[in-house]
Amino acid sequence: MDFSMGYTDQQEALRRQVREWLSVHAPRIKGSRDSEANYRLLRELGRQLGARGWLYPTAPVAYGGSGMSGDSAMIIARELAAYDLGLPPFPDSGGALAGQCIAMWGSEEQKSRILPQIIRGEAVTWQLATGPEGGSDFAATSTTARWDGEQYLINGVKTWVQGSHPAEFLWTIVRTGPEDARYQNLSWFMIPGDAPGITVRPMEIFQSEGQIGGQKNTVYLDDVPVSAANLIGGLNNGWRVAETFLALKHGMSGRPEARDLTP
Repeated sequence: MDFSMGYTDQQEALRRQVREWLSVHAPRIKGSRDSEANYRLLRELGRQLGARGWLYPTAPVAYGGSGMSGDSAMIIARELAAYDLGLPPFPDSGGALAGQCIAMWGSEEQKSRILPQIIRGEAVTWQLATGPEGGSDFAATSTTARWDGEQYLINGVKTWVQGSHPAEFLWTIVRTGPEDARYQNLSWFMIPGDAPGITVRPMEIFQSEGQIGGQKNTVYLDDVPVSAANLIGGLNNGWRVAETFLALKHGMSGRPEARDLTP
């Protein structure tokens, strides 16, 4: 009995197109996949895929995707897998999940400004989800943001943050309301990775050799300035955004076609 996948004519044409393109553009990775040189190669491949709308292929064309079906996205993922590459080819779970949260909760200005950077491979995002005070319990976070009249100043510590190379964005949940107003005192921010006051220190834990992006870090936030334009979902509405993130992380992670960043 033949269990091989059958493609429509359109899907077969896409498969051939992707296969031929990768035969020319896919980098040959030698040595540690997490080396600086190899990471640059994978980021460049991501930008090239993004320019074609193939990095997050199911995302809308307006934000840099191709508006493809999940089946078509899976074809691209399978062709990349032949080169031992994923979709995206570099670690960006923070961007994939944050992008979907922005697509659901962000303003049109935020979608138009942030989503294309993710979808076109121009930005990688770290998840600052875990804190020393409450693990990954967002509602127990001690990280805070206060408004100084012009911007928010974020203070706190986040642990087990994955990433071996600098990121363009960091997302995190912070407390912006009274400490005893659990679930109604949280806000969700996209923090520019080059903002002042950010200190990253690698954690001393066992790492699998060659595991790309496998390094874990402690991230210290000391009066990190963030514009109100990077507050996603509204003040003290971060728990709703966190619920979306958790549902995506536990219900759809691992499926390339689920990372569609579709509003």
